[in-house]
Amino acid sequence: MAISTSIDLKLTSKEKKELSIKQVLECLFKDNWTIHNNGNVIYLPIGDDGDYNWISEILHINDVNDILSFKEAKNETVGIVLFEKSSLIGVQLLYFGGYDISFNLSINTLYNKTLINTRIIDANWYLERLVAPLIKEYYLEGLCIQQLGS
Repeated sequence: MAISTSIDLKLTSKEKKELSIKQVLECLFKDNWTIHNNGNVIYLPIGDDGDYNWISEILHINDVNDILSFKEAKNETVGIVLFEKSSLIGVQLLYFGGYDISFNLSINTLYNKTLINTRIIDANWYLERLVAPLIKEYYLEGLCIQQLGS
């Protein structure tokens, strides 16, 4: 059976800070994440709002920012794949606007090594690297870690 894992966040503002996809990425870039994997960027293209037809292209960061900002302005679900630089563990980041973010833990998923004969995600690893950088800038209002399958 396939395993599906995600971390869903609801953030709130500190000091009336707006949240945008650009600010989410800036927080994560400071904590060793990148959008480039061998020069490619994997993202949801303009007009894909709910179809989840991910595409991979060689793009400059300015082009990525333009695409993501345009999708955000059109209230489309913004999606981009992030890779942790030292491990190449990846996540699909989905930003739904406002303060709602979801991370699908889908690329080279890290499982807890201390639980023998199980495939349970190493939630602490993901919390330290995805949630911690964001709650330095924003308050955490809600958190849901979900794993389906085994």
